[in-house]
Amino acid sequence: MMNRVFLLIIPPVFILSSLLVINVALATVPESFSVPSQYGTIKEIFNAPQLAGQRGRTIIYLQDAHCNYEAQRNIANILEYLIKEYGLRLVMVEGGSGNVNISFLRTLADGGRREQIAEDYLKRGEISGEEYLDLVSSYDFELYGIEDEGLYEAHLSSFQRVYSIREKALKELEVLSDVVERLKIYIYSKPLRDLERYRDDYREKIIALAEYCSFLSGMAARQSIDINSYPNLSTFLEVIRLEGNIDFSQAEIQRNIFIKELAVLVNKQERKEIIDKSREFKSGQIPAQDYYSFLKGVSEGRIELDKKYPQLSNYIRYLIASKKISVRELLREV
Repeated sequence: MMNRVFLLIIPPVFILSSLLVINVALATVPESFSVPSQYGTIKEIFNAPQLAGQRGRTIIYLQDAHCNYEAQRNIANILEYLIKEYGLRLVMVEGGSGNVNISFLRTLADGGRREQIAEDYLKRGEISGEEYLDLVSSYDFELYGIEDEGLYEAHLSSFQRVYSIREKALKELEVLSDVVERLKIYIYSKPLRDLERYRDDYREKIIALAEYCSFLSGMAARQSIDINSYPNLSTFLEVIRLEGNIDFSQAEIQRNIFIKELAVLVNKQERKEIIDKSREFKSGQIPAQDYYSFLKGVSEGRIELDKKYPQLSNYIRYLIASKKISVRELLREV
């Protein structure tokens, strides 16, 4: 078995910190490894080549938000799932050194009382998700701190020294930043100043991603940069263009008429499929992209969608194009 690394994102992720989870005996992890979607999302899987004479190892690396109640509960839920489904036994954590289990506290109170106390500490950010699970559950797993104590203390000391001059340093940096801003008009070209202004406005949420990308597209054209070499960005720009050409109220009216016409043209079995898919779509069981792609497929050779229902056709194109975009890759390309 290869060495495998799984990167999981624990929502919310507005602060990215790290919790390292390692299981030294996960030889049974299947290719379909997953976690419940309500607790986290697998963002990346890496298979390392196995070295001769060594047994495969599996590392599950969790990114989380410290002191965030929801994120820490999700960590506890994921760890519980991994213990039950994959036999997880070793959880290696930051911020500690050596054995940091607190399971010995289980004997001091019954399960209900332990859960009540642990819940309160978790909400106050005084324990982490893995410590919460260690306290309230009866699972047999080990918490092990992976910090080098000497390095940790050295880093903490450096942080404290920097923090002691933080206010003064920030004021001096503010003065320097002001000088730099005043010099830019003499050093930067107008296009470069425009680029920086749009970038800063986007980062400060003054403008939306769509407006920022439209600006980048125009500047790229003037600089002879092929936007098609950035597939997610070019698809996103196409989605923006399509969205601007859609009358959504008309698209909905045309959809209702279209479905009635389609129901007359198809056979009994296809009509039943349309009814079933429509019910699933309305109840949220399938996304809009899948529903409208299905309708478009059934209509092919029967209805000239572009000619007869142009707004609906544009809306379907818009949905299908949207589905092709990876938000993560789009932001990287931008």
